[in-house]
Amino acid sequence: MACSTTKGTLLDEAAERDKKDSTVKNFAEDPDPFEPEAEVTGLEIRSYPRGADVYLDNRYMGITPLLLDDVEPGRHKLNLKMEGYYSESEWIDYSGDYDSYYFELDEITGFLKVEAFPPEAEIKFDSFWLPAGRLHELPIGFYNLGIRAFGYEETSRPVKIYMRKVTEVRVTLKGAAFALSDLQSNRTAFNPRNAGLLGTARIRFRVTSHGSGQARITDPEGRVVLTRNLG
Repeated sequence: MACSTTKGTLLDEAAERDKKDSTVKNFAEDPDPFEPEAEVTGLEIRSYPRGADVYLDNRYMGITPLLLDDVEPGRHKLNLKMEGYYSESEWIDYSGDYDSYYFELDEITGFLKVEAFPPEAEIKFDSFWLPAGRLHELPIGFYNLGIRAFGYEETSRPVKIYMRKVTEVRVTLKGAAFALSDLQSNRTAFNPRNAGLLGTARIRFRVTSHGSGQARITDPEGRVVLTRNLG
């Protein structure tokens, strides 16, 4: 957790925040902080990430970024809470003028280790593929992991990541039958007997496993004009 505080006019704070492309006010009726004549008093609370619940002296005040203009000067207890993050608590001394506090919330995490066969398998977490057999630190919560390896059928496993604990998963993938799919060519028509530009084409496809086969290219009448062994 990181917390910082500043005291002074809103113009000073606005200049610094403008450099970081961040805004802190969420009340349309408040004066524009970038107006030269504008001066605002109040207690400002910001956080990263935004959207944390703010409690002042155990009373709910709203979500960050937040500007409170009716706080009595003196000592107050400030709490920030957000699902999936550690709560933050700070005693503050509010001057009654303009004070600003900024918190960086720490995400609650746990650990995942997937032992898979084959060992070169990968784990899909959100949109990322991670290597199996290693310890990965992840945010807490429920996930549906994808597990894949070339030559094997892709599968999935539901898991729950607990705070500061290691979740272990063991998976044995089933061998996949050989299949070809997603056949693509960069040309819709070409002449493989012509060594010029019309005789050049790039053909791509996907296979599910190791294997071999034969590629045949035919003309519009169905006659074979080129044969290539694959694998």
